[in-house]
Amino acid sequence: MSESISRVIEDEKSTETSSDAMELMFGKYGKSMIELMQAVKALGDSGILSIASSLLENYQDALATITEELSDGRMENFIRNISAVYTLLSRIQPEMVRSFMENAADEMNRGNREHPGKPLGLLSLNSLIKDPDVSSGMRILVGTMKGFTKKTGDHGHDQD
Repeated sequence: MSESISRVIEDEKSTETSSDAMELMFGKYGKSMIELMQAVKALGDSGILSIASSLLENYQDALATITEELSDGRMENFIRNISAVYTLLSRIQPEMVRSFMENAADEMNRGNREHPGKPLGLLSLNSLIKDPDVSSGMRILVGTMKGFTKKTGDHGHDQD
């Protein structure tokens, strides 16, 4: 019987220690712990947590599938193209990209407002090309297209 009493006392001490640790942890990190639990709940509700668990439980099969897919010849070209796009985008200043996208959206809206459904004629196209802003944009596009045909390592710039 004394063994049972000592076990009960030990369990009570263990529970008190756990409670003290929880109070200390929540006292110090309460808000962060609540936010972490909410994030875990959201991951569980969305299904992402079950997907991650499944991937971790079957990681060898997942790695084998990924390796097989990445070694396919078509994927090599895809990865090379993604890398080229990433390199291009990483070298462009963010302000320039933002300005380009805003201008493109404005021009699309303006084109739809001014000439809905009307095709652009050859004379209209010629007059657009004479616009300095359009001309500089065309130079960039032509220079970019030229970059696709250059051999690897040929980064010399041609004189106009």
